[in-house]
Amino acid sequence: MRTTKQVDRLRPEVDGKHQVDAYIAAAPKQAQAMLRQLRQIVRECAPGAEERLSYRMPYYSLRGRLLYFAAFSKHIGVYIMGRSKERFAKELKPYRTSPSTLQLPLGSRVPATLLKKLIRARVEENLAGTLRREQSLDRTAPRRRVGA
Repeated sequence: MRTTKQVDRLRPEVDGKHQVDAYIAAAPKQAQAMLRQLRQIVRECAPGAEERLSYRMPYYSLRGRLLYFAAFSKHIGVYIMGRSKERFAKELKPYRTSPSTLQLPLGSRVPATLLKKLIRARVEENLAGTLRREQSLDRTAPRRRVGA
């Protein structure tokens, strides 16, 4: 008989969705609507992204890390990787930020338009990085001689 952990490893994409469902359900009532909205925004901007928990937070990846988010007692933390935050620094001024964090006070309006821009920019970064890596591997692969 398999243990729960063994089954979880066999079906991470199914388990990830259920883990995020459970995370949102366990969050404070005041945070749940914001978390559901964040999740919907990510799914809209990165429909093929893998969803799971990492560091006990909802985590999304698409050819690399996209973002994490988490509920705290007074805010929702959105952890966006890469340079996408630099591109939209002016639009982020009204919010409390750090190099990789955007804090949204509980009960505030989720800045959906801004988050969509950030997530789409991050998706572009990840896809471009994957393309660069693939092209680099193509150049370093040994060439086959034709007609030899």
